[in-house]
Amino acid sequence: MPISSVWIFLKHIISRLNAKKNVISFTINKLITKIQKIMLLKNKRILISGLANKYSIAAGIASAMRREGAELAFTYQNERLLKNLAPLAEEFGSNILIECDVSSDDSIDKSFVELSKYSVINNYISY
Repeated sequence: MPISSVWIFLKHIISRLNAKKNVISFTINKLITKIQKIMLLKNKRILISGLANKYSIAAGIASAMRREGAELAFTYQNERLLKNLAPLAEEFGSNILIECDVSSDDSIDKSFVELSKYSVINNYISY
């Protein structure tokens, strides 16, 4: 069960507690605080490729990874797509934008050094 689901469940329990049960409420609040501090992707560098807009699956995945503590980076195909991606990357707390046009071997070669610094690469590129 994901940590966020546990947190929602515990929050629901707290909302149902009677005011007379302060000790139980205090204990559960302490537990929730500890759970919130656990970040599954803390210190992980993750590269997201193919983020098109805020409604894409990649945006949802990036949001979840950021919430769990990951440092995100994004690739873009060309300058036109960079204009769309830059504000999205900023929303996810990232300013790491790497040009990588997968239809060009030269572009892949130029970006490979930067791409190799990441522990996870999520690909959402499609045509």
